[in-house]
Amino acid sequence: MGAKFGIAFLVLLLAVSKQQQVNGYGLQQEDSEVEEDEVCARINENSCDPFQGDWVFDDSYPPFNTSVCQFLSLDQHYDCQYSGRPDGDYLKYRWQPTDCDLPRIDTEDFLSRLRGKKLLFVGEHFGFNQYQSLTCTLVASSKRSLLYNAFTSEDNSTFRFPEYDDARVYYTPKPFLVDLISDPAKGRVLKIDSIGGGSGKTAWKDMDVLIFNSWYSWTDNGITLKKAK
Repeated sequence: MGAKFGIAFLVLLLAVSKQQQVNGYGLQQEDSEVEEDEVCARINENSCDPFQGDWVFDDSYPPFNTSVCQFLSLDQHYDCQYSGRPDGDYLKYRWQPTDCDLPRIDTEDFLSRLRGKKLLFVGEHFGFNQYQSLTCTLVASSKRSLLYNAFTSEDNSTFRFPEYDDARVYYTPKPFLVDLISDPAKGRVLKIDSIGGGSGKTAWKDMDVLIFNSWYSWTDNGITLKKAK
């Protein structure tokens, strides 16, 4: 399940970022450009299913050094190298679809498309991992020094790019997506038809891109489900 989330995230990045020339077998990095709708059409063809493939070893990976992402120091427990993992081969794997190639993200083009817009990751810790991954990728793979502001509050994490009309990437922790309340009689209760309260209660409003995930938290048997009255 976790791999599926990771693959879907890669596809999302491709949808937002500019794609390169498409040949009969899928996507490849070339100099010539194609229209976004053509790329989207090809990536959804049966001959180019981005969800079917394997993780392959690539000695050219990782494409950047995460040590330049100083903002990750706020959550060093997410950094295996910082935590003392001695080997680095696990960083050299990339997702390879069976019948197509996925180009690497182009930081400048991605942010140009996100110019003046807001992108929100919301959900459980998988979303936070993706938020950290995207922001570090954009900073570390940029061909120039990238101006950014990163800060974290109780309700959300925010990453701003002032040079791109204040384009923003957010993460809001809301593991169940719906509202979780405390009931004196029933304990923790999920209001399965309500998303209006608690942390990040209106974070999803006015967003241009919304990425959400929630599955692991639902395996908790100590929660009662009910509809809001």
